[in-house]
Amino acid sequence: MPSLLCAVLQSAALLWVRVLSDSTQEALLHAESTKSTPWRTPSYLVGDCNTVWTSAFVSYKLPYTVQFGDSGYYKWWSPLASGTDTEIGVGMLLSPPNTVYKTDGSWETHYFGANHFRPDASNSTNCCCEYVGGEGPDHPRVLADYFVAKVPHSSHRPMAEVYRPYLRECPTSNATAFQLFGKPFIEIYDTCRPVVAWPAYFKPLLFSLAFILFIAVGRLLQYCRSGRGKVVMEDDAESGAYHVMPEEAPPSFGAPDSCEEARQESQGSTVCSVSESVSMGCSGSFTQK
Repeated sequence: MPSLLCAVLQSAALLWVRVLSDSTQEALLHAESTKSTPWRTPSYLVGDCNTVWTSAFVSYKLPYTVQFGDSGYYKWWSPLASGTDTEIGVGMLLSPPNTVYKTDGSWETHYFGANHFRPDASNSTNCCCEYVGGEGPDHPRVLADYFVAKVPHSSHRPMAEVYRPYLRECPTSNATAFQLFGKPFIEIYDTCRPVVAWPAYFKPLLFSLAFILFIAVGRLLQYCRSGRGKVVMEDDAESGAYHVMPEEAPPSFGAPDSCEEARQESQGSTVCSVSESVSMGCSGSFTQK
């Protein structure tokens, strides 16, 4: 049982390291997404948007969430179809959104933006012309993303710095962009609910509890690896229970301490020969009884 417990603890520790790594990546992206751009996100797009379809549907598990903040930033969490990881990304507006509201209630906005995500083998920043629209505030929203540039090994740099050489004025409509750039990356959101804000003290409290748990698991793993308390299992005939017994020294197999002990151990057989009697200092020889 102790060895099984140690194996479980080791597996839990490995899982914890992975969760901690994912949480750290998410925290870094979240910190970036809480900044403000000079431009506000169109009101019809603000909220937790539920993605029900994407042109890359073979790569992700649907639905997943894209969260558009009101300050020009957005982020997403997309579980990969392989089940091995979750893509976590952040994007921002890098030009003022150009929004058109039509008399039939439909609307469309476009802007130049940038984004990056993890995991990404090339650690790239993507510069895009993005178009979002819908038939009205209570209807699905459709996002079309036309890639202008992909800058490898740049995700560690601020997006506002990476995009400058690639900044351009985007076409005035989605139809015009399609003619210019070809097929876009598409996401369809069925709803965009208001963002639920956690209390300010919640995350520090959660991290404190996680840290305490991490220390406790580490101590238990240290105990498992120390090899202390070797377990000797003794079957209890009465209760059927097992007990942890102290490890005893092995019995000595040397010569008997006295002739009297030899006599007691040798009943029914010849214990000492004449020569043995002499070497042991016995006063007389032993005979078979």
